[in-house]
Amino acid sequence: MKQILWNRKTRYRPYTSWSQHHIDQLRAHVATSPWRTQNHIQPFTGLLNDPCAFNYFNGKWHLFYQQYPYGPVHGLKSWHHLTSSDLVTWQDSQGQLLPGGKYDSHGVYTGSGYVEGSTLHLVYTGNVRDKFWNRHSYQMDAILNTENQVFKTSQPMIASVPVGYTNEFRDPYVFDYKKQRYCLVGSQTQNRKGTILLYKQTSHDFWQFRGHIQLPQVLTGYMVECPNIAFVDGHVVLIYCPQGLSRDVLPYENIYPNIAVIADDIDLVNRKLIGKVSVQQLDDGFEFYAARVTDAPDGRRLLISWIGLPEVNSPTERYGWAHCLSYVRTLHVRDHHLCLSPCKELNKLLSKHQQQNNASTITFNNLCGTAEIALKVQADQQICIKLHASDSTPLKVLIDTSIGKTVISRLTSHGFFEQRTGCFPAQKNIDLRLFIDESVFECFVDDGFLCMSGRFYPSAQPQSVIIECIKEIPCIDCWNLERSNDIR
Repeated sequence: MKQILWNRKTRYRPYTSWSQHHIDQLRAHVATSPWRTQNHIQPFTGLLNDPCAFNYFNGKWHLFYQQYPYGPVHGLKSWHHLTSSDLVTWQDSQGQLLPGGKYDSHGVYTGSGYVEGSTLHLVYTGNVRDKFWNRHSYQMDAILNTENQVFKTSQPMIASVPVGYTNEFRDPYVFDYKKQRYCLVGSQTQNRKGTILLYKQTSHDFWQFRGHIQLPQVLTGYMVECPNIAFVDGHVVLIYCPQGLSRDVLPYENIYPNIAVIADDIDLVNRKLIGKVSVQQLDDGFEFYAARVTDAPDGRRLLISWIGLPEVNSPTERYGWAHCLSYVRTLHVRDHHLCLSPCKELNKLLSKHQQQNNASTITFNNLCGTAEIALKVQADQQICIKLHASDSTPLKVLIDTSIGKTVISRLTSHGFFEQRTGCFPAQKNIDLRLFIDESVFECFVDDGFLCMSGRFYPSAQPQSVIIECIKEIPCIDCWNLERSNDIR
């Protein structure tokens, strides 16, 4: 495939100027990639990043994610639309949200969705650059009807940045609380401090600026992206991405963390959290960013995330695509800690069950690239899980329940290992679930008290796993996973 010089001009070419020949060539190039997934949402072509509107509407699940479809780079962004009946099998759908208007000429950026009557509102940041390439951000509103048709409103929902803040003003998240509708927006003060702004809808087309959420400055860095709020098990949870957060405050290892701030309640009049406040990372793995939460009809609070990071390249880019989304997770609060467990619908993928009992060394073969490994781990156990692909070990998971620590090592495409470490309550029996999908892993410890996710890049399709323990394990289960992803 002919190489493209990705400069500002090519990144911001209108979508209509790309030929079908380029798209066909890019699809053929993507098809040669060794690291395509079987069960994770991934782009047909080009780059995927933030999940955006994630809502149950008109009898099915709708999910939009931000994309640039013409190459594995950050360019002129749009929203791609998927639907699902079960949170596992996703279908490509019409109703894309495309750039090109007065207020989104340089990109449809991250946002959220909310249902109102027979429409799904798509609330997003319209990105505009002037002739000096200065950014201008507008919070916009579009609607998706029951026929999957998208209609943009002609004027911004929030047309200007409040006094005292920069044009780093984006990622609106709309939510209802005590019969009122509010919107959070990620922002930055003029003195380069991150913050979350609060708006209240006072009429159908007017949003009143109420001020910033009062968070300690040490928790917001120099910029806040992708704010969410969730009401979980009698607690309020703020979920957002602070850039520039001090590692003395939270010892994260990635370029930027995605964190949760858990409180007993929130006072939206005075914009402050109430009661005990605790802070944690959502996921202690290698890539996890821009998480988006939603409410399910059955009362669950669900979350999905980008398995990727800003300003970090992916080895898949040389095959014309980049990044994927996580499995959907269910949220619970336990001991003032947010737990993220795999959604129950993932059980639909299980097939070809293998089981071994009362052994200290266990091997499961014939994985065909995917697996779920599940086991109960005793309070004084040490376990090493090694994934094998051809003659290499691209992924290793070490768990020590006596000290409450998990260490995951992955083989990079450059041939060296990287590690991430996570902690959980020590000296107790726990459950472990490890999902493998070609080049993606998601590990859940102690019912999601600790989550660790990321990409790895094996030299061949993963085919076997070896589990070594210092004591016999009563029972270990392994399943292959049925393919659910037609975006190949």
